[in-house]
Amino acid sequence: MVIPTIPSGMINVNFSMTASEPLYDSFQPATTAQDSMQILADYPSAMQATAQARQSAYDAALRIENPNFHSPNTIDCASCHVSQPARQLIGEMVFGFSSTGNANTFTADPSIPPSNVESTTSVLSGDELNLHAFSYRDAAPMINQRVINETAAILAYVNSHVLGTGN
Repeated sequence: MVIPTIPSGMINVNFSMTASEPLYDSFQPATTAQDSMQILADYPSAMQATAQARQSAYDAALRIENPNFHSPNTIDCASCHVSQPARQLIGEMVFGFSSTGNANTFTADPSIPPSNVESTTSVLSGDELNLHAFSYRDAAPMINQRVINETAAILAYVNSHVLGTGN
């Protein structure tokens, strides 16, 4: 499978972590995606970036998590797996950004209770980063926000187009 937004011929993307909190990470190769949240994945880079660049990276992380904007056909693997940790650990905890009221935040169909699209697992497993989308790291489960959002979008589609019960 061709991995979108990385140079042609590349078959993987490496995400090098030297610490988990705050993030000190790098993508190799860097994404060519217009929606790049990579500044937020590296604390020193985020601290040196302008407020506008940080906000842009935060918005990009929300779009990457939003199935109305991206799919595995439009964004690279590392960006998808790292968006939630970067958004939460740097964007929200360090810079105080919020997804509330942000136009890039996924909004589930009204037929799906809001509590069903809230993440209940942590990107930190003890003191280690859990980058899994839908699996376990040792005994710690992880269901990231992208998986939750995509599941809600599929459920709304099935309810509406298959079962005829949705809005």
